[in-house]
Amino acid sequence: MKLSMWIFADWLKKYEPKLFINEGSLGIETVRLFSSEIEADDNCMYIGRTNDLFIHANNDIICTHKNDIIILATNDINEIMNQVLNAFEFYQRWNVRTLEAISSDMRPTAFLSIANEVIKEPIYLMDSNQYAIALSDGYGLGEVNDLWDDMILTGTSDYNFLSKLNAEYPIHRTRRGLYYFNAPFSDNHSYNYNMFLADNWIGLCSLVERRETIPQVTLDLFQIFCENIKLWFVSHSQEQRSMMIDSLLRESLMSEGTASENFIRQYRLRFHETDLINHIICLKADEDKSFLSGHLCRELNLLFTNLIAIIYRDYICILITAPKNSTINIFDELKPIIKRASFYGGISSSFTELDHISSAFNEAAFAADRCENVPGKLVSFNSLVLEWSIDSLKQSTSIDPVHPDVRMLIDYDSKHNTEFAPTLEAYLKKERSQSRTAAALSLHRNTLTYRLSRIRDLISCDLDDDDTRLHLILSFKFIS
Repeated sequence: MKLSMWIFADWLKKYEPKLFINEGSLGIETVRLFSSEIEADDNCMYIGRTNDLFIHANNDIICTHKNDIIILATNDINEIMNQVLNAFEFYQRWNVRTLEAISSDMRPTAFLSIANEVIKEPIYLMDSNQYAIALSDGYGLGEVNDLWDDMILTGTSDYNFLSKLNAEYPIHRTRRGLYYFNAPFSDNHSYNYNMFLADNWIGLCSLVERRETIPQVTLDLFQIFCENIKLWFVSHSQEQRSMMIDSLLRESLMSEGTASENFIRQYRLRFHETDLINHIICLKADEDKSFLSGHLCRELNLLFTNLIAIIYRDYICILITAPKNSTINIFDELKPIIKRASFYGGISSSFTELDHISSAFNEAAFAADRCENVPGKLVSFNSLVLEWSIDSLKQSTSIDPVHPDVRMLIDYDSKHNTEFAPTLEAYLKKERSQSRTAAALSLHRNTLTYRLSRIRDLISCDLDDDDTRLHLILSFKFIS
């Protein structure tokens, strides 16, 4: 752990320190008595008397680090040395407690409680979805600023504020180290420290400026805390982000209606762009391969930034989002991965409104259930719309979509051991071609002619009417 001259100046404030601090960097790891016979170490603070360094100076105690100087109104060098050692011990214990809390997987609010023992200002942690993970205790509504109140009430800030922030200041999530953030359209000024996994922004720790300027000692202590807490962000942020968006997606699929506001917010924050086209893909596999579902979900989420894959019901459910005219490319990229894992499935029709996500899942599941078990194969719901419509009508209890003449022929066949209903179906499917119908049914031409004559005697409808023929053909599908 490294401290700064500002931290020691605050610790020794009862000695009325005079400060000549130009750098004030966090680089002090140890302390020694000043001696002109030893070479200065950049990691060490030296304690001596002013007359050790300046001619005609008095015996006041001086602390130096690089080009920074603190002069104290005392000549008791032993007392100052003990005070400095006490400072090292105090902050070292504080630092160790923070690291132990992180390594023991305590809740983030516990980290903030430890931080606020020495940093007497409100702090919050925010994840990569721009949701508040934790806020300092002891600061209620109206005590900090509007952003703080929003986070207490909803866990995040107003979406319009976040959209403007991300649009006008995208660089705020790329800055390294501690920086002051003061967007002109907001009163929510703060000192921020961004967290990264490689070059990916995974969250931030923020020290909120209230009514007075935050002193440098507090900023140095805050930076020490941030450099510790980033270890927790690296190990937890991806998991938390994934769990949150997975849970919200599952909740929206289960709602069979309006998508939750939280899911819509997370969707917008994650994918950023507007006017995106969405699809749902449902994947299946044979029972002996289905144990790979979790592995495949993880692989897809790692490989693609424009999708969310979860296990829902008996499927791998994938929400794909992409700009117009680019979804075909994504499907092509997915197929070899799906094929390698021996999965296959169905693709929903496209949608832009997230309120349609539940119905899109039903479409994709319908297509997956009817997809041939060929690894890597994906069937579009759009190719199955007629079958979907027929299936929906079958499940309706309010109407009977079957033409009455079809029901009559089926009953007649049952009672008289004839085959007039399948003969009529084949005749209509073969576009009323007697030769093709006879071949399909393996009948002699005269036998078919007799059957068609008997069918016309039995039914009341007109086979020369286009709509009637369509209704009859669909009726056989309804009862199949």
